[in-house]
Amino acid sequence: MDRIALVTGASRGIGHAAALALAGRGLGLVLAAEGTVAELEAAVAACRAAGAPRAEWLLADLALPGAAERMVE
Repeated sequence: MDRIALVTGASRGIGHAAALALAGRGLGLVLAAEGTVAELEAAVAACRAAGAPRAEWLLADLALPGAAERMVE
């Protein structure tokens, strides 16, 4: 079974560091943040370079009602 982690705040800071650590352990990733598309694309590239077999991104502002639910649909 493939292991996939959903990482919030993944475009910078602690969320980005967590994503890189998980990528280094070989997990697939879905990176979510309210940053810019360029920041998320750079984060995905960094995670793939760190060993993530799969990495995707989505723009999400978790402060908005229902945002978390929409992320997992």
